[in-house]
Amino acid sequence: MRRAIVLAVLVIGVIGVGALAQCGCAQPSVSTTDKPACYTAYWIGEEVRFKLSVPAEYFFTLPTPPTPLITGWRVETLDGTVVFQDLFPDVPKGAWYEMVWNQRDLSCRPVSPGYYRIIVSTDSAGVYSAIVKLVSPPPCLTPCGVYPRLVSPQCSTPCGKPYIEFLPRAAGASAGISISIHINCSCP
Repeated sequence: MRRAIVLAVLVIGVIGVGALAQCGCAQPSVSTTDKPACYTAYWIGEEVRFKLSVPAEYFFTLPTPPTPLITGWRVETLDGTVVFQDLFPDVPKGAWYEMVWNQRDLSCRPVSPGYYRIIVSTDSAGVYSAIVKLVSPPPCLTPCGVYPRLVSPQCSTPCGKPYIEFLPRAAGASAGISISIHINCSCP
């Protein structure tokens, strides 16, 4: 029994040292000529979860504006090409509605690394946008399965106006061991 424990500790130690040796490379950069001043970064393949946040100050004006309802959202490249969209023409969603983009286009193909603009349309408050940067992990990190936290130059929150709020990543997305089941998407 003692030999099994010593062997297990030795194997875990060797794997840990090997992982650390493989994971010493720098974070890759996405080259672009029109680099946005602020954005939220995500690893390729990670779900982008967001919602329209309507602060209480929005309703403190006279006449009191109606509560904005979400009529749809889309993802575009910085040059305006629509990559994905989800519209709610018959039944708009409330501001509490959480949206998820799985980093796929309208044909269910994964998108490439780069900058994308998320645009949320409302029935009464206008259109709001935010930018995300999708980054592919460096090849040396792939065997490790543990990616460093991406640094994002955050945009300032507007006072009294709705804005797109990015929700926390799923538990275990930045480090640790996780088990996941992938189901192929089916598009209409």
